Amino acid sequence: MTKDTLSSDIQHYSKLEIKVNDKKYLTISLIHDIDSTKIERTYKYTVENNSYLLKNKNTKPLLIPYIFGSLDTKKLYLSIDADNNLIINTVESRSGAVLLIGFLDWKTTQKKYVYNRIK
Repeated sequence: MTKDTLSSDIQHYSKLEIKVNDKKYLTISLIHDIDSTKIERTYKYTVENNSYLLKNKNTKPLLIPYIFGSLDTKKLYLSIDADNNLIINTVESRSGAVLLIGFLDWKTTQKKYVYNRIK
């Protein structure tokens, strides 16, 4: 599937900060446990159903989509539940065809992660 744009060695980062900059951009910061270093990324977003949908270059073609190939898409939704916990929903899908006649594969997976707020 598609490559995650926050792919880094994040296992030693325990704090996550999300800051909405304006109506188009938000910043995600990962803060290191020991030396307080940060990894920061700024993403475009849109709001859909009270969730932030990240616009992070999430579509990747394989060969020539729908002629002879497929299209991989990954969507990342961020939201807050009633207990102020962070909910991350990922939706990955792959679709393709051969000469617009025979569809090769149509696969969609969805995962939901809930992170408790640190008080």
